Amino acid sequence: MMNNFEIDAFQFHQAWVMASVRGLVSAGLVALVIVLPMRFLEFNIISPDVATMLYTLATLIAGAASGAVFALIQRKVLRSKLYWASEQWLTYTVMGSIPGGILVALYLWLGLARMEHIYDDNAYYFAIPLYLLCVSIAQSMTLHKVVYQAWLWVIANVSSGIVCAAIYVNIPQGTVITERYIVGLFSLMALFSLGLSQSLVLYFLFTHHIRHGKRKKHKY
Repeated sequence: MMNNFEIDAFQFHQAWVMASVRGLVSAGLVALVIVLPMRFLEFNIISPDVATMLYTLATLIAGAASGAVFALIQRKVLRSKLYWASEQWLTYTVMGSIPGGILVALYLWLGLARMEHIYDDNAYYFAIPLYLLCVSIAQSMTLHKVVYQAWLWVIANVSSGIVCAAIYVNIPQGTVITERYIVGLFSLMALFSLGLSQSLVLYFLFTHHIRHGKRKKHKY
């Protein structure tokens, strides 16, 4: 007989990777809603200095909001597939997203202040792993309550963030017609690598390093 916490590996990995795709789309839409008005103001109304400050603030807010969207989608999978209530997952994710957004926004602001072209390969290699580092450290604080070796979650996120950035910045150039499809395909590959790495580590932690008696099952 299956116990209350037996995990189906295939269903969990599939659900987590699909949640990553849904999370990216949802978080991207949220970020656009927050950032695009600042871009409009930057080019049409206000001075460059004020625009830079507002755009930096918008980047910070977008980072926190995107983290919250991801956390809500991830929490559903944690509850339905890993049978963990994950009551503080949203709180800790937002706590990590805020400093992550601040550091990324600071990097962008410093790049603008130096009049450098910051949207190059180095920006992706720096921004994506840094943001994931901050978020995963915060998430590991609540993971630590139910599993041992929660630091593996941080390592997985940072390393997969580097891989994700590497895939994204090496998108080959195509024709005008095919370029959007190439970008979409490579973006999905980058996201798939991130989601799969995360799911593998979570599955390993919840099947081999669980703190017995510490996991509280969510009641639907």
